[in-house]
Formats: sequence, C-alpha cells, structure tokens
Amino acid sequence: MKQASTQLNKSVRTIQRYVKQWQENGLVGIAQNNRTDKGFYPIDRRLQDFIVKTYREGNKGSKSMTPKQVYLRAVAQPKN
Repeated sequence: MKQASTQLNKSVRTIQRYVKQWQENGLVGIAQNNRTDKGFYPIDRRLQDFIVKTYREGNKGSKSMTPKQVYLRAVAQPKN
C-alpha cells in the first residue's frame, strides 16, 4: 500500500479506504463523485459581498479584524 500511495500521491489511509470501498462495492465504490452543490454558495450575494468588504476594510494598515469579528457584524446585518 505504501508503494500505491506514493505512485498515486495519496496517503496510505486513503488507499486503505479505496481498497475497502472496492471490496464492498466494486469499481462503483471508488468512482469519483462530483458534488451536486459545486459552485453554489449557501448565502446570498449581498451578504457575501458584505463579508468580503468588511474583512478587507478591517485589515488595512495597523487595523486588524478577525474572521470572528466579521462574522459578528454579518449576523447583525438586517435581513432584506
């Protein structure tokens, strides 16, 4: 398994999972599944823009804003 992990650039534990999935389900068990929500953001665009803007403006010069502070400001936003 060590050789397979090196060749596939995967951890030994991942190879062990692949083998187990293959033993239980055959080739279907190790086929890659694409996410159904790929590219979808669960928050609306307005809130997403607010979060990015707040974080960028809060981290200019000597100012420093943590992700937690951005979160607190985001949840305090009125819902439209």
